[in-house]
Amino acid sequence: MESFHSRTLHFPSLYTRDTWGVRICEHDIGFICLFVSLFVCFIVCLFLCLFVSLFVRIYQQQLEMEKAEQLKRPTEDLEVRETSTLPSLLALGWVRLPADAFSSLLMVIEFAQSFDEFLELEPAPPILGDLYLSLYNGGGGRAMMELCAQLLKAAIYDPSKRRG
Repeated sequence: MESFHSRTLHFPSLYTRDTWGVRICEHDIGFICLFVSLFVCFIVCLFLCLFVSLFVRIYQQQLEMEKAEQLKRPTEDLEVRETSTLPSLLALGWVRLPADAFSSLLMVIEFAQSFDEFLELEPAPPILGDLYLSLYNGGGGRAMMELCAQLLKAAIYDPSKRRG
């Protein structure tokens, strides 16, 4: 007599054993493969993002180095593209001299103050107000005459006898 178990239909097993001896449902194998493939794609995308960010950072550093090199090189005035508007200057109300005479006066004062020690000017170089008044008053002040005399003396004086 046949037993009941031998008459039953034999269904294929829903479980399979993997290499580690764990019983896994065959339906779950598809989900596991999908999960593993998604995990691998995630890791690959993560590494790609890291490499792209690394390359972008290297490219930015190269651009900064190129800009630094360009700043070190001299640039012609006509090649400058970033021009800013200059502020408008107000005329000095107290100046009654012509503009060219006043600019020459400023250059003389700058020269006297810059080379004061070398020229050995006896008193300190005159200030702007003293020189301006001596020019504007038509020679009423002595500051311009004294400065001219000291500059003439410095031009004639033998430079080998200078101190320092």
